[in-house]
Amino acid sequence: MTIPPTALTIGYNGISPQITTSVLVSTPKALLSSGQAAAKDNCLAIWDTGATGSAITELTAKKLNLIPHSIRQVSGLGGTVTKSLYLIDIVLPNNVQILDLPVTEIDNPTDANGNKVDSFGVLIGMDIITMGDFSVTNFEGKTVMTFRMPSQHKLDYVKKINSVNDVIEAHRKAGLKATSKCICGSGKNFRNCHGKGITIK
Repeated sequence: MTIPPTALTIGYNGISPQITTSVLVSTPKALLSSGQAAAKDNCLAIWDTGATGSAITELTAKKLNLIPHSIRQVSGLGGTVTKSLYLIDIVLPNNVQILDLPVTEIDNPTDANGNKVDSFGVLIGMDIITMGDFSVTNFEGKTVMTFRMPSQHKLDYVKKINSVNDVIEAHRKAGLKATSKCICGSGKNFRNCHGKGITIK
């Protein structure tokens, strides 16, 4: 069976210090008894390119009554600890689904009084991010994250910028004005094409 590509895009009203999305977490169908309904929880997910694997908070795991299928040694700044390992299904915005995902339990953050805070439920790590293409832009002061599965093609900002700069330099050397047709052949004026935001000197 061919699985069609899926994608999601999340925009923010300004520059965002972190990438978050809503997520529906549930017990995988493979772990359910006949006729048993999957436990589900809508929560916030934080995308973390510094995490090799995805994780679920202890409070979210309890809400879903998840049963660990194994344990994992996790190393961090506080040393190495033993944590539970669960299997979950995740549905991201735009119905992007990741099924039978192994996740490690992590502690919930705490407030100033040491009480556990249910501020997010899932941490999206590189195990999910490397399933496709992930990009973050901050055009015009607004953060936008977009993600697609599977990977479609290589993104190379250096190659793109070099190509744009080659056109700008050729336009300048030719002595053309901003109102002249762009030499890339688009038919647009330079200032509306490769010359957006560029001053020809």
